[in-house]
Amino acid sequence: MKISEAYEKLDRRLAVAISQKDTGIFKIISRLAGRIPVYLFHEDGGMYVQLFFSKAQPPKGNLSPILAREDLVEKTGYYAISEKMSNEGVMEGVFRIQKTDSVTMDDSFYLDGTLHLTFRFHSSVSKEINNILSDYISGEDSFRIIYLKGSESLKDRIMHIDSETPVSLVKYSLDLPGSLTALGAASNSGKNVVMEMRERDVFNEGIRVLLYSNEKPRIDGIKTISSNENIYELSVYEKTQVEARKKTNQLGIPRIAFFLTVEEGRLVDTTFLPTAEADEYVSVLFTLDERLLGSRPLLEQYEPVDESIWEWI
Repeated sequence: MKISEAYEKLDRRLAVAISQKDTGIFKIISRLAGRIPVYLFHEDGGMYVQLFFSKAQPPKGNLSPILAREDLVEKTGYYAISEKMSNEGVMEGVFRIQKTDSVTMDDSFYLDGTLHLTFRFHSSVSKEINNILSDYISGEDSFRIIYLKGSESLKDRIMHIDSETPVSLVKYSLDLPGSLTALGAASNSGKNVVMEMRERDVFNEGIRVLLYSNEKPRIDGIKTISSNENIYELSVYEKTQVEARKKTNQLGIPRIAFFLTVEEGRLVDTTFLPTAEADEYVSVLFTLDERLLGSRPLLEQYEPVDESIWEWI
């Protein structure tokens, strides 16, 4: 199964907009012109947004107050800052959507005083999503639905982003740890299994993934999302993945989409991310402690996205 085929198993797409311009850093950035990429994460019981300002294509307006912040993170191609979301009622709705079975966040950005969030999910949870939306549409002026429709292809999504902000692909592999039940079971299914990271956060039990296959894998603790489409959910604890996710999260490296497969007895990670941050992402992989992980990641592919990658993705 190709990654692009697995991606389309989540057949619904939801986009919402949340007005956020009257508090904290949003008072400043609401006056900037242009789309600002953002990523949501949870910390200390609250929801935060990390904002990225490209050095090559900065938003139009006065960036001085942003650049003067003590918590500003400067990287080769961008600046990043984090801010706690103040609209706790609405953000609780976002949290509920994120925690619904099968939901994964696709794209998120800030534009003209509004936070835009796009989710993919399987139609089997449409009722749950509808109930959450109804709780907030009726009582929150700052929350609105932009659209609810069928999902687009991975190619269309990535190439659209690439038309605005260059995107690169990084693919690496490592020895498959035989002691890990989930990955071991996945390896028995060979090319018929694709795992997609559900979210950026790393939990005690590891990384939460959606598993797409042609049949139900024999894995303890696996949760069935759709038996007809063979979509499942589980947590995977693999040292390289966990350590890489923790380190890239700490460094504020944005990632657009990331997938795990098992190929020829090796665990393969395929990640899409902005080209400006790709170098740093690769450097993180090579600085992971081989003694802790048991093997050094093998970089297999690193290139800007173009039409040719869709022949095998």
